[in-house]
Amino acid sequence: MTVRKMDNCHQDPSSGSTTELYNICITVATDVGAVLADYFSPLNKAKLMKSITTKTSPTDYATEADEKAEGRARQILRKLRPGDSVLGEEQGAQIGTTDLIWVIDPLDGTVNFVYGIDDFAVSVAVAERKNAENPDAAHGRVIAGAVYNPIKDELFSASVDQKPLLNGTEINVSNPKSLETSLVGTGFGYSRERRDRQSLSLAKILPRVRDIRRMGAASLDLCSVACGRLDAYYEVGLKPWDQAAGLLIAGAAGAKSSEIMTAEDGPLLLAAAPNVYEELLTTVKSSL
Repeated sequence: MTVRKMDNCHQDPSSGSTTELYNICITVATDVGAVLADYFSPLNKAKLMKSITTKTSPTDYATEADEKAEGRARQILRKLRPGDSVLGEEQGAQIGTTDLIWVIDPLDGTVNFVYGIDDFAVSVAVAERKNAENPDAAHGRVIAGAVYNPIKDELFSASVDQKPLLNGTEINVSNPKSLETSLVGTGFGYSRERRDRQSLSLAKILPRVRDIRRMGAASLDLCSVACGRLDAYYEVGLKPWDQAAGLLIAGAAGAKSSEIMTAEDGPLLLAAAPNVYEELLTTVKSSL
């Protein structure tokens, strides 16, 4: 396996000022969040349940709310940034003419959403467009991002020029005394085979930490590291839209992160408070 350190270098905002892009991230996240909040209303529960479909497995949900939310995000971006590329979880990649790409998860935590659990979010990031012919490839440096939970009304945001904020207040990572006193978040894949491997790995990690939390939305897990609700987080098989905004926010708040390339399940992302990062990285690698 190889380990690639995440790069938080400065982005040349020649295709739009950083402030403009940052504000658009917030606009899209909060506007789309209102769409999700409407679907989450008890009055619309029956309609939501009728719209459920599955994707990669019977446990991998999609709903009408996912599609409507992403449609709204793309509508806003067509108006405000018509030449940029867009990559979204539900509708794939749209190739633009500029050097920027918007990476959107319109509803991160769909299973929570369907079950009436209020841990879900809109994740919006804007990044360098790494591959001119294939915007679905891994994006380049992230310039700005926002993650919004509309039910709790929590807005996380950051840019290469803007400090990480939660509802306008600066946030920072925790400072745990050791790995054994660290609260660590994680997540699991949808396939049975991947879950089998992850359960074996988790059994090796759990005795080394304070406890494990599985909350069901990667973007919020990364933001939880950013604001100290978690000391660390790792998960295998994340997509660009799962992590783009949250990873920027966590890094801006002081987290260290790496992407470990595994043979069977793709990349495993790890983000942690600096003083437990190395030990957790070694622990996770040895558990794979």
